[in-house]
Parts: sequence; C-alpha cells; structure tokens
Amino acid sequence: VKAGLAVLKDEEYLKKSRDTIIEWREYLTNELKKMGIRLLPSQANFIMADFGKAGEELYQALLKKGILIRPLSAYGFKTWFRISIG
Repeated sequence: VKAGLAVLKDEEYLKKSRDTIIEWREYLTNELKKMGIRLLPSQANFIMADFGKAGEELYQALLKKGILIRPLSAYGFKTWFRISIG
C-alpha cells in the first residue's frame, strides 16, 4: 500500500507513464489500422482490436511468439482482443 501511495505522489513518474502509454497507443493503433484491423477508439491503457479470427487460435499463436494479449470471447466478442499498453 505504501509503495502504491508513493507512486501516486510521484508526478514525474506519472507523467512519464502517461506519455509512454499515449505514444505507444498511438503507434500501435496506426500500425494495426495499416493492417486493416478494426479497432475501437481508446483513451485508456489498452486497445480493443478485432482480428477477424477465432480468439483462442490467435491467442495461442501469439503466445508461442511471446506476445500476450487477452481474448474477449468470454464477453461475447469472439474475434476481439484487449491489448494492454505500458
């Protein structure tokens, strides 16, 4: 708890974290759009992307390459993933 409270008081760290998330969210959004992947607009530290293929299959293929994304099939979005940034 103390560490969490200390981080919240560290404005320089918070600004750096926020700037990093914004930079990489914009980069990843642009790159995925170039690939024709449908995205929902995001102001958060993650992107929701529709890869147009069954979630579990793509999840396993990316996991084998060391890329961890979260399938959203449990929420009824069978071809969508949550990609965290940061």
